[in-house]
Amino acid sequence: SSNPKEIVVDPRDANVAYVGNHDWVSAGIYKTTDGGQHWRRRGEEDIRDYGWITKWGPSVKCLALSPAAPDRLAFGTSGHVFLSDDAGATWQQRYCKQLPDGRFTGAGLEVTCSWRVVADPVRPKRVYFCYMDIGLLISDDNGTTFRRSADGMKMGGNCFGVVVDPKAPNTLWAATGWWDTNEGDICRSDDDGLTWRAVDDVEQVAPLSWALWRSTWNPTEPGASSFQVRATDVLGEVQTAARRDPIPSGATGLHGVEVGIGLEEYRAAVA
Repeated sequence: SSNPKEIVVDPRDANVAYVGNHDWVSAGIYKTTDGGQHWRRRGEEDIRDYGWITKWGPSVKCLALSPAAPDRLAFGTSGHVFLSDDAGATWQQRYCKQLPDGRFTGAGLEVTCSWRVVADPVRPKRVYFCYMDIGLLISDDNGTTFRRSADGMKMGGNCFGVVVDPKAPNTLWAATGWWDTNEGDICRSDDDGLTWRAVDDVEQVAPLSWALWRSTWNPTEPGASSFQVRATDVLGEVQTAARRDPIPSGATGLHGVEVGIGLEEYRAAVA
């Protein structure tokens, strides 16, 4: 399949044109030298260096040709920038440079969507960048260089937040998931972000802190059901349904959720 989005024409020869294909299956740059009768593609298999963004290929979002030097072309994807100085025969990424130790330094050309920037509470030069599509980046020099951190995450493509244990800085927590569906994981790392694991239940880190928990419920019949949850404060008093100031107990009224189970959903649940 094809989905051409961009086209540029060589000002020296109208028969020479380049088309940028946006389709994920056959993405890349197509070139003709005979007015469109024949085309040659430069795609994923022709580009050796993708930098640190390796989750997708050359799906062309924009394409430009230099009128002053028509053999120079550039195209961008959702995250990369590629440049050619030989009329599209070869392409090189220009948005970052990899250092000998595996870290990357950016050129300021990344096209990304950041959810959050988190400063480490202990290490003054450590910064965490939480992105859509490309996940979590960790920098130890105030953003000059960085490394991607996603090994072990099931949904590491999107990172929405990071928390660092100030008493054990190598212990990190990250919120991950899909940005367009209600799915996600809380992930934990005990080696400073080198590896991660998804956790179902998060233990309390302090007596008065909230803890993530779950309860399994099997419907007995179709219809609407209401669930409410009560908390216990430091004095052992059980939370009531009355609304009140959340300070100092941190709770106001009961927490509830409404669930509707249709007949077909009920049959599937009990099958």
